[in-house]
Amino acid sequence: KSNKNNADFIIPTDSDADRFALTETDITGSTQTGWRILTGNQLGALLGNLPFYLSKEL
Repeated sequence: KSNKNNADFIIPTDSDADRFALTETDITGSTQTGWRILTGNQLGALLGNLPFYLSKEL
């Protein structure tokens, strides 16, 4: 369904939604599914950088 909607990112959750992951479109073609799953460290680095990124725009 996400491929039909041309989604760039998917945020899947477990059944009770107390955990989640982040997947992005694999533009390199290195995965069989076409999606790359970000690790917890990668996601933490992105979220940790967000305040600095947003403060540059102000």
